[in-house]
Amino acid sequence: TSGASNTAVGNSALLANSTGSNHVAIGHNALAAMVAGTSNTSIGVDAGSTMVAGADNVIIGDGAMIASTSCNQNVAIGSDAMANIQGDQNVAIGKSAMGTSVAGSTPANNVVIGANSGTAMTTGASSNIVIGRTAGTTLQTGTNNVLLGDTANVDNAARSGAIVIGASTTSVAANNSFTVQSASVRNQTGPNLLYFDNTTGEISRAAVSGLDHGG
Repeated sequence: TSGASNTAVGNSALLANSTGSNHVAIGHNALAAMVAGTSNTSIGVDAGSTMVAGADNVIIGDGAMIASTSCNQNVAIGSDAMANIQGDQNVAIGKSAMGTSVAGSTPANNVVIGANSGTAMTTGASSNIVIGRTAGTTLQTGTNNVLLGDTANVDNAARSGAIVIGASTTSVAANNSFTVQSASVRNQTGPNLLYFDNTTGEISRAAVSGLDHGG
């Protein structure tokens, strides 16, 4: 091979490498299919095992990025994290985080932290932040959402711009909306105040009777 500065530890680790450089593969089948690429770190049984190219990925956990073939600058930590993902510049931390079942999905620039969170993300999903166990499981193609809390979710697979805070809280049916757990805020009225809808959890500048959903 013409590759340089590679480290491989484990049966079939970095087995197919020919021109790739600066790889670290530790574990049975870790980076086993890698032919080229550069500066990938893969630790765990079958971690990144089908990746043939790509650069600057950090893959830690049995089966993490197991079906990814060519992607760049991802961080996948946890068993089965980012399985099937082909996108770039994602961070997935937790068992099966971003572990979509849709092969070849290319979500990009997402941060997903929590076991089994963000598991439905597919091509088109971008710039989302999802933190919490099983959070964001309904999010598929939406962008620019912030979901914080166990099972915090969007109401629609393509919802964009939603901020959702609180366990078991779901966004209202509107883009660019702000929803919090309904039990966590006390409504007040008056000048220069935000209004809180105790039924939907939405916060708005308008009175509750005339909420402006923003899109």
